Parts: sequence; C-alpha cells; structure tokens
Amino acid sequence: MDHLNSPWPVVLSIAGFDPSAGAGILADTKTFAAHNCYGVAAITAMTVQNSQGVSSVHPVDSSLLRETLLSLLAYGRVKALKIGMLCNKAIAEVVCEILESNPSLPSVLDPVLRSSTDFDLLDGAGWIISGSTCFLAFGGDPQPGRGCGAGGNARGESGEHEGRSTQTG
Repeated sequence: MDHLNSPWPVVLSIAGFDPSAGAGILADTKTFAAHNCYGVAAITAMTVQNSQGVSSVHPVDSSLLRETLLSLLAYGRVKALKIGMLCNKAIAEVVCEILESNPSLPSVLDPVLRSSTDFDLLDGAGWIISGSTCFLAFGGDPQPGRGCGAGGNARGESGEHEGRSTQTG
C-alpha cells in the first residue's frame, strides 16, 4: 500500500530519526498505523543512539527539510501533521513556514528538548515559533556548544521541558 492509494488518512511526521525506534519518525509511523492512518515522514535530524541513550545528533540541512515537506504536501493527501524534535532554529523556522502556509492543516506540536538521558535535542537560549496555527515558547539557559548539532554532551540538568501549543483559527 502507498499513500496515494491508501484508504487511510495520511499523517505527516516531522521529527528526528531514532534508529532504535523508541521515538521520532519510526515511533510516530507505528502509532499512526495502529490508528489506521498512513504515516509519511520528513526527518529533522539523525541521532546516534540505542535504548540506553543518545550519543550524538546531526541536524539535516533546513533546505532539504523544506524540499521534503513541500514534496510530501504537494499532492494534497496529507490530512494532519505531527511535529516532534526540531533540533535548531533553522529547522524550526522551516516548520513555522509550513504551518503558516497550511493554516487549515491540523497540527500536533510535541517537540523534544532533551532526551531521557539528558542529551540536549534543541539548541539556543530559547525560541519562539509563532503563526496563525501555533504558538510555542521555551525559556532556559543552555550552554553554547552542547547538544543538538554541536557534538557535545548534555548539560547534566534533569527534568523534562515545559511547553505548550495552542491551535487557533
């Protein structure tokens, strides 16, 4: 079955690739299938990890992400978006552009800031994605050169992120 001939709704996961399939696009597409949805995906980052933890994170080029998203959305079959790991500002900006240009497309914003083993999965001191579809703001005091795309280790802080998303329209 392919998404062009699927009787199921097509859902697009925009997230990282976890080779152990515990999170990211592999976990998303398994969940979609369990709910009779056909999953397609755009990768934001490749991770080096196993079930014990993340070793490194390598963001994709934002232009490649944009090209992938536009290609997947071009046929008009995608009925919803699920957004996970964004990794960096450039990737978040591409996703925001997609959300703004598709305001009627239902979206679930479920970003990941840090792995369960305290590896940072989003760079920067804090960022805001805003548009007609979503609003998300995070604070914090990350240390430059660590985590997503920097090849560094986690800061050693504990706890999960606090975030919110609001769909309007």
